[in-house]
Amino acid sequence: MQVGQWSECSARCGGGWAARDVRCMQLGSGGNADKQVPLEDCPIGDDEVPPASARCNTVACPVTALALLGSEDGACKEACGSVQGGVALVCASSAG
Repeated sequence: MQVGQWSECSARCGGGWAARDVRCMQLGSGGNADKQVPLEDCPIGDDEVPPASARCNTVACPVTALALLGSEDGACKEACGSVQGGVALVCASSAG
């Protein structure tokens, strides 16, 4: 069995995936080179094959607030209270 290094996680937070190369190798005989065998044909049990992917960085992303200055009308009112790209949108007027 040949197992490679884990790749970098696909996300910094909130859950991503990391992958690695997992190969089943059949030993060559009589000076022949080793040969790769499909994992499903590997002569070991399925529970012994290391995972090729795994969840990583599963901690929730921090939420930061962004104040949208403007009136309660229009786009600000529609966006107020929503979360977009991990940023909470909060409406505020210039008067406070």
